Amino acid sequence: MIRGPDEGEALTEIRRIQLDVTGMTCRMCSAHIELKLNTITGVRASADFPSATATIDADATVSVAELCEAIEEAGYHAELRSDRPRTAADPQIAGGTVKRIAGLARFLSKSRRTQDLTVR
Repeated sequence: MIRGPDEGEALTEIRRIQLDVTGMTCRMCSAHIELKLNTITGVRASADFPSATATIDADATVSVAELCEAIEEAGYHAELRSDRPRTAADPQIAGGTVKRIAGLARFLSKSRRTQDLTVR
């Protein structure tokens, strides 16, 4: 349940916000994000690891920036979800980016133990 204003105050409009979240690696990550977001007054949130999203019902006093900041304080990255589908031009791979994966590949290629490995 969304924690509302004190008695006697006017109710504010509730809006639904969807955020893309990167950095989640398991369902515990999504639970951690939910706990962090639900501490904000006027927020009811759920996070979904498989889709890498957070869905938030928030009153008008809560900004998207405040929600993103809370997620970043929890150790993840969030941005307002766009309506366009992801494509190869916008790569997001399991909470990481192609740049991170390329860096890992460079690191591994320098490792003596992986020099003889090939991709088949």
